[in-house]
Order: sequence, then C-alpha cells, then structure tokens
Amino acid sequence: MQNFNIHIATADHLADANAVIANAIRAWPTTERLIRRAAPVLSYDQQDLLDHEIIQIVVDKRTIAIGAWQTKNRLRDPDGNHSALLHGLYIQTTAQKRGLGQQLQKFIARRASLAGFHGLHVKAERFAAAYFEHCGYRQLSPQDQPQPRNTPYPHWFWQTCLSIEANDLTDAG
Repeated sequence: MQNFNIHIATADHLADANAVIANAIRAWPTTERLIRRAAPVLSYDQQDLLDHEIIQIVVDKRTIAIGAWQTKNRLRDPDGNHSALLHGLYIQTTAQKRGLGQQLQKFIARRASLAGFHGLHVKAERFAAAYFEHCGYRQLSPQDQPQPRNTPYPHWFWQTCLSIEANDLTDAG
C-alpha cells in the first residue's frame, strides 16, 4: 500500500466519507436493492459529528477508507468496564484486503483508550462477522451484550483497545 494519511474528518469531509460508504457496500453479498437502500441510511451528516468521530484514510488527496466510533456512548464490556462502539468501517472496493481496516481500528482504539474506554464493541453485519473474528474480536453471548438487550443481536463483538493496537494482521481488510 502506498503512503497514506490518517486523520479525523470534519464536516467538510462528510461527502468524501459518504462516497466511500456507497462504494464499499457494493461489495456486500446482498441484493442490488438492499445496497441502494442502505447507502443513505449508513451515511453520516453534521449531526453525527456531535457524538461520533469519523476517521479517514487519504491517499493522493482522495479518501479511500473511513471508520467511525461513538465518542460519548459508554457501553459496558463483559468485565464491567467502559467500551466504545465501533460504528462503521468502510474501505473502497479497490483498496480492500490491504490492511486499511486494521489501521483504522488501531487509530480508533488509541483514541478510545485515551478517552478512557477499555475496549471496542462492534455490532457487525452477518457477512462481516468472520472479518471481526479474524481481527481477534470475541463474539458476545446474549447475556454479555451491552444494555439494553431487549432483543439479542447475533453478531455483537468486543475486544480490548490494547489487543486491537497490538494486532498485526497482514491480510485483514
């Protein structure tokens, strides 16, 4: 992978971030209709910046990957510590499988750790579950899922920030 810059996005970067989301979900193993309908729902706006931090990877002045995490919502991990929610991880289809997802996770884990969070939770789509397992996340049982858990979700994952920062997975997204 060529050199890249990783930084916190501002409102001026939202269009670029949303373009990455629209491109990345094209690789999802689902119907064209669902992909078309999902892009607007998954997009970020200025309101989201009040409690999310969007991290972007830029190569040659072009955003090719983004990750977002909730900075204010404190979830409880299985050990009772505060964890943050990794809200989204999107890599342009032409840049996938080059370790950018891992770089985003490490950057977010460092930021979360500095903000007093112990780990990251992920509420993954079913087809992303294997990716997060590969990255070392532990799938949570219904009783270990963050509150409220009125309806358990089948693909909740969690990992400590320190473990994420220590991961060195060369073939992970």
